[in-house]
Amino acid sequence: MRIGVLLSRVRVEEKLIISALEKRGIGYATIDDREVIFELGRNGFDYDVVIERCINHSRALYALRILNDAGVPTVNTFEVADTCGNKLLTTSALFRCGVPSPRTLVAFTPESALQAIESLGYPFTPEMIPKNIEYYLHRTSHGSTPVSYTHLTLPTIYPV
Repeated sequence: MRIGVLLSRVRVEEKLIISALEKRGIGYATIDDREVIFELGRNGFDYDVVIERCINHSRALYALRILNDAGVPTVNTFEVADTCGNKLLTTSALFRCGVPSPRTLVAFTPESALQAIESLGYPFTPEMIPKNIEYYLHRTSHGSTPVSYTHLTLPTIYPV
């Protein structure tokens, strides 16, 4: 058996996975998502299964799609990663499966978002946005995508 470990960087968790594979004498290869080149329509993958451990969600999704289309089993599949990496798809799946979930509202415009917030009983003014951005910006260790997106998008919607 040969396992591929698709990753961006070898962090603590990846070291543990690699150590467990070595301890069990299982052949593996690391696949760096910053260096790999996929040729679509060609299955040149010499793996029985690939474990996806990418930091970048978009790279993970594309790699999983390519691998799954080529018939390579992956942990997790493209569909699972797509659902779990998207708050709306995850929440929708939880509701669809009857999992008790908090009340969830979805709004597509700044105006409807304000109405949704007000309907939940939360006090809100546009002046709160910079405080909110500042709060979360200092609590992310690496400038995560949602924080960066919020940081770039909200000020253009609500210039303060």
